Amino acid sequence: HNRISKRNSRLRSFLPKSLSTEMCECQAEFNNLHAKLHDAIMKGDCENITALLKIHPINNPITMWKNCATFPTLQTQVSLTLNLNLPFLSVSEGLAVLPIHLAATYRKEKSLQCLLQLKADMEARDNRGRTALHLIIMHWPNIVTNWIEPKTKFQRAMAAMQNRTESCLHLLCQHGVQVNASMESDSQHTPMHLAVRHGAFPAISILAQHGANINAIDKYGMTPLHMATGILHKEMTEKLISYGADVNSKIPHSGNTPLKLAVCTASSKGGKLLGTDLGCIHVLLSCGAEVNAQDQEGRAAIHDACFGGREEIVDLLLEHDADFNLQTKLGESPLFLFLDRRPNLKCTRLLGKLLSLSHPLRISTGGGLLPSGLLYPEHQQHKEFLLTLIQEPPGLRDICRIKVRKMYGHRHSERLKEILPKVLWEFVYSYPDYSDHFHEMTRKQQSNTHLHTRELDQRLGNMHLS
Repeated sequence: HNRISKRNSRLRSFLPKSLSTEMCECQAEFNNLHAKLHDAIMKGDCENITALLKIHPINNPITMWKNCATFPTLQTQVSLTLNLNLPFLSVSEGLAVLPIHLAATYRKEKSLQCLLQLKADMEARDNRGRTALHLIIMHWPNIVTNWIEPKTKFQRAMAAMQNRTESCLHLLCQHGVQVNASMESDSQHTPMHLAVRHGAFPAISILAQHGANINAIDKYGMTPLHMATGILHKEMTEKLISYGADVNSKIPHSGNTPLKLAVCTASSKGGKLLGTDLGCIHVLLSCGAEVNAQDQEGRAAIHDACFGGREEIVDLLLEHDADFNLQTKLGESPLFLFLDRRPNLKCTRLLGKLLSLSHPLRISTGGGLLPSGLLYPEHQQHKEFLLTLIQEPPGLRDICRIKVRKMYGHRHSERLKEILPKVLWEFVYSYPDYSDHFHEMTRKQQSNTHLHTRELDQRLGNMHLS
């Protein structure tokens, strides 16, 4: 009793003052119809559920609270006031929930089966436009089950929760729930979108096997595969593709493909710092993703990879014959975007690789705009070196090397290795090494900076003495 009192005092602090001071209309008693029905659903008591629903219409909401600040029920029922993700109706009606939504949200398999047998409306929606199917997936237990067989009490409890959730989803699907019903919300997510968003990995197979559209789009034109690749979820990506997801689908307003989204995420500052796994990108490329597909601005995956400056991603795209001479609608090449980002100029090995792969060699746009990274004073020598380099006509050997690589790509390099002399093959698939030159420029820049600092200190000292 003391624990309930303490809990209720905490709940009162979350509620609007008007609700916490008015007389409770339900008198906080557990003997009224709604409270009994709520209790029966939470306990999976099918006998009492059936009896109570002879009095209470099955598709009418259970009023949990109405001007009540002391009702000793679940703490989560303050969620509407706290703007959490639970299926309660508006405060003006009291905190209320449909019986089928209550069973779905809390994974009450027996109660859900009983309600379905009694013809509960599976497509009924709460005040946020969600059906029981949406609620099951949105409250999917996000558990990492890396054990072969649950041994501890906690593991057994988590495994049981996962099994109950899957059973509830199976129940709805077997009773003919609309597996492609979109939420009546801003996102218009389908159940398949929600499965990706909420990490409900087993739900993907269950939904797909019951006819869910694997390529459904939400309000923003994104498919579930776009969402999965945007967070670099390899397993979900593989699963969606195995059920027929289009690896080259484009988001209408941006033209982004799943590959571009994955490369953008992996090449971002966070992806670079965390050293995110490239498994998702590997999966897309091996399943037929078009490596040179361009978005509305003309950017391909190689542009994003070069701008991010993560060499292993550039190498991976190169292995799948990415075109290093593709230009955006603004005339930006992958090399231009690499140089446009200031920190990239420290990646001398990747810079040398990009210089050797770019033909004809350009570092400016068609309008003559130079990359912003070269405009900083500390990179003045880089700019001068590159401007000198682009004015030198390429040698015949370099032209032949670039043409052979472009013709056969990286995929056939091993085949060419068996045909060409070793020296010639190494020449074709090697890169000029500019590292010594760049290191020398860096050394000179540091020396000049040190000299400038000493001169400045000396001038300040002379001013102080005078």
